[in-house]
Amino acid sequence: MAVKMLHLRLSSLVLPADAAPVIGTPSEAKETRGEEPAGVPHSARHARAAEGEPRRPASLPTRSVERRRWSADLTGSAMAGLVLHGIGGIGKSTLAAEITARVGRLEPERMTIVISGEVPADGFLAGLAAALRRHPMVAARGGVLAEAVEAADRIDLPWAQRLALLGEHVLGQVPVLVVLDNFDDNLSAESGRWTIRDPALAGLLANWAGEPHLGRLLITCRHAFTLSGAAGQGLGFRHLGPLSRLGAAGLAMSLPALGLLGDRELDRAWRLLGGHPRAMEYLDALLSAGHVRFPDVTRRLARAIQDRTGQPVLRKGPDAPTELSPATAEMIALAAGDLLLGDLFGRLSADAQDLLIGASVYRAPVGRDVLLLPGRQYSRAAGLAGLVAECVATGLLAADPGCEPPSVFVHRWTAGELHRRLAEAQRGDEVTDAHHRAAEYWRRRITAWPQDRRAPLEASYHLLQARGLARQDQPEAGRTIGTVRRRLRLLGPATVAVIVTAFLAAGATGVFAARHLAPIRAGAPASQAAAVRGHVAAWVARQIGGHVIVACDPAMCSALQAHGIAAENLLVLLAATSDPLGSDVVIATAAVRSQFGGRLTSVYAPGILASFGSGGLRIDVRAVALDGAAAYRAALASDLAARREAGTQLLQNPRISVSAAARSELLTGQVDARLLATLAAVAAAEPVQVAAFRDSGPGASAGMPLRAIEVAVPARAAGRTAGLRSMLAFVRAQRPPYLPAQAAVVRGAGGSSVLSIEFAAPSPVGLLQTQPAS
Repeated sequence: MAVKMLHLRLSSLVLPADAAPVIGTPSEAKETRGEEPAGVPHSARHARAAEGEPRRPASLPTRSVERRRWSADLTGSAMAGLVLHGIGGIGKSTLAAEITARVGRLEPERMTIVISGEVPADGFLAGLAAALRRHPMVAARGGVLAEAVEAADRIDLPWAQRLALLGEHVLGQVPVLVVLDNFDDNLSAESGRWTIRDPALAGLLANWAGEPHLGRLLITCRHAFTLSGAAGQGLGFRHLGPLSRLGAAGLAMSLPALGLLGDRELDRAWRLLGGHPRAMEYLDALLSAGHVRFPDVTRRLARAIQDRTGQPVLRKGPDAPTELSPATAEMIALAAGDLLLGDLFGRLSADAQDLLIGASVYRAPVGRDVLLLPGRQYSRAAGLAGLVAECVATGLLAADPGCEPPSVFVHRWTAGELHRRLAEAQRGDEVTDAHHRAAEYWRRRITAWPQDRRAPLEASYHLLQARGLARQDQPEAGRTIGTVRRRLRLLGPATVAVIVTAFLAAGATGVFAARHLAPIRAGAPASQAAAVRGHVAAWVARQIGGHVIVACDPAMCSALQAHGIAAENLLVLLAATSDPLGSDVVIATAAVRSQFGGRLTSVYAPGILASFGSGGLRIDVRAVALDGAAAYRAALASDLAARREAGTQLLQNPRISVSAAARSELLTGQVDARLLATLAAVAAAEPVQVAAFRDSGPGASAGMPLRAIEVAVPARAAGRTAGLRSMLAFVRAQRPPYLPAQAAVVRGAGGSSVLSIEFAAPSPVGLLQTQPAS
């Protein structure tokens, strides 16, 4: 009878090719010219408060000088932060992401938080608190650090008090980089200068920039702005200008049509486009369509630039963009972009134009299907997919097929120029209508999901934009919207969001409570139930992966969001919900157990990741079995056998020494497959000691693996600290599923430094492939 043998060697585990580390060994954990940045620290991925534009295909680095110089400014000086400002579409967000990645490599211990778009002071602190909760130092030590982090998310306390607590107890020990992307949404022009519109946010950032601590800011916006007092001196303002010729060549190599141009043609394109990255992509999309020739386009561009600047254009094109004044380079880029955008938009069908206009008013990516609502059918989903593909082919719409449903987004510079052209063509009412539809979408989201803090902010934004456009033809409406805007400004975005959310939540929660009422222990006070929910939410926030969809009843979902779980990762279980399928994890409260009955454990979610409370107050965190309970149990049993075999092999590796408890856990298959692979990989570089495995979850089902490890370098080894940092850089540079949720060098039980690695739940099965052997 054939015996199944693991496809592993005794000395080390081999990672699958499609998930191999981006660096070979810990000693090679360094930046390589020409590579895509080797991954933002994990905290940046899970602390994102609002997503920005879907990622473009990787290209060669186009701004190496700025990336290196400005990364050094953030890490090697007492500067509180940097502000990258420049014309829309010039690449500020892309460069900020590259700087963030480089800072993460230079300072692996620094945690990164990314917040995009409009953010009130409360939102800033909430995003910061959500990220800090995941930091090993905060999670492990608890005490005053954890209390300060929890206080940061309390909107009943003044922002100054919350920031002071963080500064006193946390930011002096935990290095943090807060990226505020697309910060323009928070700015307004007053008396000829740009300032932060929300006084509370302005005060918070001034306080942040004026106090010494380990926190840094990285802000992207179109306009340089001022902070009150001397705080502005703590920020360094860096203008981002046109691409250099070398940078333009790097971008062109990643584009299908421009990449085929010769040096002379590429030089002319660079000059005629003002070194503007987005305009280069427009030209590439136009040439890729195959209906125009490069010489014809460049002649039209030269005429457009001459008309805009009033200066004749030389045969080779204008002067080099990097040698022009910022105003002249911007004027050339705008003239070129306007012409190319008009050509691309004009090639779209009427329905595709309508779809693009509808998508262009959103400030962040939205699901493709959102564009169907309300009243836009496009022959249903099949027609919608075709129209999205038509728009994507022009480069005017970005789509992320990795989401379900796929998300779409129109770059802000593209959207602004499109709206201007439509207004000039007497089609501004189409933009107004699109804002009304967007406001209706967010209104529906508020009704269905009242805990979403961003929905009221976006709904108000779209209503204000729609009314602001309408007032151009209706003076009375203009006075009305001006009054509304002034009132909103006096209240502040955070207050408006809280008022609207609280009002809708009061009405909606009553409905949910009536439908989800389930028997709990007689006389159990509400405070006890809330306390258990809080424990569950805190565990989920620390332990569950950021890509995981969590199904929960409304009360539990509210607690999860309060602990930093994004609304996009939550599936609310209403009375009409027939099953929790579509999620990865379900939070089984008494209400959920009552709703699904025995099917919850026998069909949908047989495995318990963690359990809290008892009796009617018990809440289980369960892994959802997408293929049914029988298939789930079979896969888990097979994975357990593979983990036993892998653990046995690792124990024969002379470069790995383990404690008695860890030896038993390896032999019995209790260790997560990702940890086994990681342990083998780091041991290939230098000998390691396994101090302990941990984190299977309280009350977890039998067979749920341990997902955390503490690794030390033998005492006799030279350079122990350097060895641990090298291993830390290695594990942080991995790609999923081998990218850990948390990794840091911490103090172990005996006071010596250890590398703490923890993977998120639920553990994947099937990573340790088996194959028959004769």
